[in-house]
Amino acid sequence: MQLVAEYISKESFLPYGWVISPDDEIGQLSKENKPFFRNANQGSAIKISAVSDVQNTSTELVPNLNIFRCFTKGIITSNSELVIDVPALEKHPNSSQTFIPVGVKSIDISHIVVTALPHQLKSNEPDLNTLKAFICRGNQSVTYGKGIWHAPMIAVAMDKNRSYVDFTVLIYEVNDSEHPELNCVEQYYKDPHKILVSKNGGL
Repeated sequence: MQLVAEYISKESFLPYGWVISPDDEIGQLSKENKPFFRNANQGSAIKISAVSDVQNTSTELVPNLNIFRCFTKGIITSNSELVIDVPALEKHPNSSQTFIPVGVKSIDISHIVVTALPHQLKSNEPDLNTLKAFICRGNQSVTYGKGIWHAPMIAVAMDKNRSYVDFTVLIYEVNDSEHPELNCVEQYYKDPHKILVSKNGGL
């Protein structure tokens, strides 16, 4: 299967989870002519609450805050296309998972999100008819909903000077080495899905 990645938005990603972007949130308030103020930290900050769900049905009451250093799969330029193989999808059956990019310019394309809904009839399988790929910039974090299938995070670069993207990751994980399926279920594919990425987002 080959997919053309499109630029992510709150609306397009909503079936799979949540997009977290300060610039997008504040920009939307401006478009709607809604007042927003420096309402936090004695007037030195803007607070926008509840920008993403955090879901948990595991036995753990405290989430883990992890760091992932994801090495880039290729370089995106103005006049070239990048094809990325996705040989596996995974889901976290008992927790949402939030990825927050660190140290990336807000306007730079930094990661590609590939995701699918659970199959309604086949247990522990994704519905490949719902498989989508999204292009994200450095100011766009994502939360995958609990049980939503996704590829391991795909980092990309705008030039050869960047070889990795760091992420802070929030997830509930059960400390049970004998039952890894409580934290993660994986599906591997003999013929990898191919994601076509270009700077114009498939337009």
